[in-house]
Amino acid sequence: MADDLFILDGDNVAHIRGAGSDYARAREQLVGDVAGFASETGIDVVLVFDGQGGGRRLGRMQVVYSGRETADTVIERLATAAPTSRRAASRSSRTTRSFATSPSAAASTR
Repeated sequence: MADDLFILDGDNVAHIRGAGSDYARAREQLVGDVAGFASETGIDVVLVFDGQGGGRRLGRMQVVYSGRETADTVIERLATAAPTSRRAASRSSRTTRSFATSPSAAASTR
């Protein structure tokens, strides 16, 4: 799976996890969890959030903010631009829910 690429809608995952009132903290927790997942599995992950923010790379994970676009638009563009051999990720409800509840289980829901 080292060549796989997961592109996740970070806000959807945070919402499913129950972000609560401190959304900024929930996002940062998610970034840490996803970075750990990417490191442990060797899977590259792009985590896309709606709105403005400072994109960054943490090991095999890249954080992207959609700016004036929606996260869905950015995700679709990234997925289309990815080489066919790397298009393993989806923003499907099944993958998102699996990742929200157990990042290690998400690797098997592709």
